[in-house]
Amino acid sequence: MLSVVELLTQITKYSNLYMEQRLKAELYCGFSDKLLEKYVSVEFSCFEEEHSRNIIHHVGSAPQESLLEYFMTFFSLVADFIEIFGYVIVFFSLSPLFGLLGTGCLGILLCLNFKRVEMMAKLYDEQTDDERKMLYLDKLLCTKSALLDLKLNDAIDFVHHKREALSQVIWKERLLRTLQSQFVYASGYMSMVLWIGLVVIYVIYEITHGKLSYGVVVALISAVQSIYGCSECLANDFASVLKSGVNIRYLEKFMELPEVKKVEKAGNGEAMDRQGCLQFHNVSFRYPDDPKEVLKDVSFSIEPFQKVALVGENGSGKTTIVKLICGLYQPAQGRITLNDIDICELPAQYSAKIYGAAFQDFSRYQFSVRHNVALSSVERMENDSEVFQAMEQAQASDLQKIIDKPFGMIEEDGINLSGGQWQKLALARAYFKKGQLLILDEPTASMDPRAESELYASFLKMMRSHTCIVVSHRLAIAKQCDQIIVLDKGQIVQKGSHDELISERGLYQEMFHAQSQWYHEKDG
Repeated sequence: MLSVVELLTQITKYSNLYMEQRLKAELYCGFSDKLLEKYVSVEFSCFEEEHSRNIIHHVGSAPQESLLEYFMTFFSLVADFIEIFGYVIVFFSLSPLFGLLGTGCLGILLCLNFKRVEMMAKLYDEQTDDERKMLYLDKLLCTKSALLDLKLNDAIDFVHHKREALSQVIWKERLLRTLQSQFVYASGYMSMVLWIGLVVIYVIYEITHGKLSYGVVVALISAVQSIYGCSECLANDFASVLKSGVNIRYLEKFMELPEVKKVEKAGNGEAMDRQGCLQFHNVSFRYPDDPKEVLKDVSFSIEPFQKVALVGENGSGKTTIVKLICGLYQPAQGRITLNDIDICELPAQYSAKIYGAAFQDFSRYQFSVRHNVALSSVERMENDSEVFQAMEQAQASDLQKIIDKPFGMIEEDGINLSGGQWQKLALARAYFKKGQLLILDEPTASMDPRAESELYASFLKMMRSHTCIVVSHRLAIAKQCDQIIVLDKGQIVQKGSHDELISERGLYQEMFHAQSQWYHEKDG
């Protein structure tokens, strides 16, 4: 019998191990794919809304751990309940009163344990913003570019003290709440200890009066010890299940975040295959959690092959217009149309082909030069002539000789580039797209004056075959555009060519003369 029991134990052990590995494979393969699909389909605005950012932060990069812990601990919890149920039966046989008292005390223990987990979960939720700040400060102190700037400015101690102060705030709040939650938890245990004490007194009384045999006493004392240890395991497993459950609730909220609306087909697919007129019809927009409108009743049109510059002070709404055109946001009011078709009704495959864009906060992919350029149209990635042409347009021909060399620290022989070189690759990626509409948001922000001048010359030549929108604080390129749209506090205050706007004596004239004067003073 012992051999059979041991054999069954080992079979169960290895079966559990096998099932656990199968579960991990499902979570880290199939479920991870679904999770990534959700990340890429979430509405862009969710990453700027505080409530949604908190949810994304709590989900983290590996929610599979919480799912796996929840699943495995749940079965352990079931086993604990079965075991403790057996001990409760023993005490019911001793005395129904002791059985009822034991069940009640166990219920109190679990309820207070639930309260403890709830208190800590609420604390973690309240500290989400501070934790995000802490992660940011940690990143500053271990990122190459940030460390370089901090060392040059002798500001490492400042950031470190800032992090230390924030850490102290988080730690003190967490310590206080932990002590409070442990007091609540200890109250539940005291009820169990009190019940066990009553059982021990009862057993001593019964045995001194000869009403219990020594065998029953040994069994009861053993049961008391076991039920105490089992109740502790039960409470810990119950707490783990509750804690994992909190994380899973965040995961459920994450999966419920709004997604980009999928449109299967456009009303007129053929109309999207030719250069079209882009129009804003009384568009207004505000960012999540911001009561102020960033754009107010904006209307304009861009004809095919027209070159348009968006100019204005910081915060005037230039980049917001670009993001609305690209479909990253939806207007709060009004419509945006291309070829008289609302861009909100365009399928993803059309939108991906229409726009080629380079933003001022472009990404630096630690791949090769080829991959950085051709990510905008991967099906043409191996076409060297087209990749080289895009690099020439962006004044990045000097990188052609290392076209398949990896960047960054991921590969052993990875190399680094300057900020201007990275920006040229981002521009080459936009050119390589060959979309109907080319959008450049501050295209020369990281370039020196000579590279900027060369890029403008190349850009003006390339603009002949595209409809182009340029966002720039430097008005030299705006002077070369067909139409200049001047924005101020979310509204269009001027529209026209350079000569027309200079003659109007408005905001554009003030900005242009201010920049011209600065350059003259610099030359002097």
